[in-house]
Formats: sequence, structure tokens, C-alpha cells
Amino acid sequence: MKKIFKKFKKFILGRGDYGFLDTDQLPKGNFTDFYIDGLANLEFITTADNKDLAKNHCGATAATNLGHYYIRDIDQDSLFKKFYSEIGNGPVFFIAKKIQRTFKDLGKDVEYFSTRNINEIKAALDQNHMGILLLANGLFDWHYVVALGYRFYENEELYLIIMDGWTKDRRRFYKINSGSLLLSASFYKLKGEGSLKEDKEEGRKMKKKYFLFFILMFLGAVGFVSYALKNPQGSFSIPLSLLYCLYLLYIFLMFYFLYRALKNKTI
Repeated sequence: MKKIFKKFKKFILGRGDYGFLDTDQLPKGNFTDFYIDGLANLEFITTADNKDLAKNHCGATAATNLGHYYIRDIDQDSLFKKFYSEIGNGPVFFIAKKIQRTFKDLGKDVEYFSTRNINEIKAALDQNHMGILLLANGLFDWHYVVALGYRFYENEELYLIIMDGWTKDRRRFYKINSGSLLLSASFYKLKGEGSLKEDKEEGRKMKKKYFLFFILMFLGAVGFVSYALKNPQGSFSIPLSLLYCLYLLYIFLMFYFLYRALKNKTI
């Protein structure tokens, strides 16, 4: 009974660490690290820097670090107060519009899009768009972090490089949906700098492509089975054992396309 209670408590209140990893906790193997441009000499704040002014303020902290990335001529204390006045104390589920409004008040027009698609997340980072992730460690335990880049392994395993908001360490990693659930990832850019729409559409195009392949192959399989049922005495010019093997290969490829369409790094 105690174990059940503990599990239920963790589900409600969370486990606390969100699955964040240090470098020495990552898998071995060949990889490439990628950081968005413009991070050199950029100082980030943590939630501890404003603990006397606010509470549960990871959203405002992440927004301030995002703001400091795009606005260098305003000190971080002033930036935090501005973003905090709009976002307030947490938990806050929707902050993207509030961030956009705050940027506008500061004289900057930004665009953003939100996604949970790994292809779109990677593409946005490749285009040097900083992102803010909302993670859930429990039913009532959420946390905002800033996405700075990623580590990409040869086996296509991807770990996001994050600023967790608790430390100033830029070498913390998060594998999507490992240790905590990714609820949303919002990426921002100043208007007129690159295209967020193209980044977002890339993953969707691949998903549609795989679904199309699956549907075409499914219709072909249905047609073959229908023909075989209607013509039980029908013969083929190849050995029956080879025909079975080809049919199984066909079915395997069909479900492979379905798997890629459902997965397609989409979460």
C-alpha cells in the first residue's frame, strides 16, 4: 500500500529532477554538438536571482533569458521585472503570447511557433531560433527551460542542450520525454529574420509522405487479398513459397511506413 501511495504521490507532485543529465551521464558514441549562434559572453539568470521578488517563476526566468538573447541593451534586472509583470508567478501554462506582448512593449516584434515534433525542434535550432520548453514532471509539477542546442548521435538519438533555470550551466541535457513529459516547445525570432514556417512544415511534409506510402501499399494489399479470395484457383508464375516471402516483405514495408509516419520523430 505504501508503494502505491508513493507512486501516486510522485505522479501528482513529480520526482523533482525532470530527467536532466550532465555530460558524464550521456551515452557513449560519436556525436555532434550544436549551439545556436550568439551565446558567447551571454550571461543567464536563474530562479535564485529573483527568489525574494517572485516564486515559482521559472517561466519569467526563461522568458528573461530569451529576452536577453535578443535585447542586449537592457539589463537583466529590468528585463526580468518587465517579463515577470506580464507572466507572474507560476504555475502558468500559456506564456508564449505574453512573451510576444512583452517584446512588443520593449520595441521588438517577435514571431513564434509551438510544436512537439523533434524534427521541427531540431530545424528551429538549426536556424538559430532560441526556444522555451514546458516540461511536466508530475500532474502539478511543471518547469520552463531554455533550449540552446542539441547533441545528435550517429544513431539519430537526440538530446537537447538546455539552460535549466536553476544553474548557469550550459551543458545540461534533456532527452525528450525521458524523465519528464514535453508539453510544448515554443521558438522565437525577430520579425524579418529567417522563416519559422518552413522549419515547422518540414516535419509535417515527411509525416504526410510516409502516410501516403502506407495508404498506397495498404490499398495494394487489400486489392491482392481481394483478388486471391475471388480467384482461389488462380495461379502465379512464381513458386508459392517465394510468393509468401514477397507478400510478407510487402506487409513489413507497409507497416514500416506506418511506423515512420506515426513516429517521424513526432511526440
